[in-house]
Amino acid sequence: AFSNLKGELEGALRKLEQPVSLESAHEAASTLSYSKIENERIVFDKISNVDGLEFLFVIAVGFDHPVSEGNKARSQIYRAITRSQMMFTLVNHSIPGGWLKFLSHVKLTEKV
Repeated sequence: AFSNLKGELEGALRKLEQPVSLESAHEAASTLSYSKIENERIVFDKISNVDGLEFLFVIAVGFDHPVSEGNKARSQIYRAITRSQMMFTLVNHSIPGGWLKFLSHVKLTEKV
């Protein structure tokens, strides 16, 4: 799933006018520089590879797991949230019996 998503994202980024590249967390950490960056970069990696690193924006994808697998999903979501400095977004997909199933019933209402 990780490599499929990476391939789709790389294909979409190639269509942009301004060049945007995908990098692993290791590549991003080893190329920190204060010089001018030629193109925009997106760090795309597994949560296990970003421990100790922080990013301005984090988008977490594919983190839900069945409740029967224990606290794996909760732990990974917490780790992803604590990697973000400004904004965190969780992109959920429906898994029967998953930790995030309750989100499919959340309704936002306008307060007057």
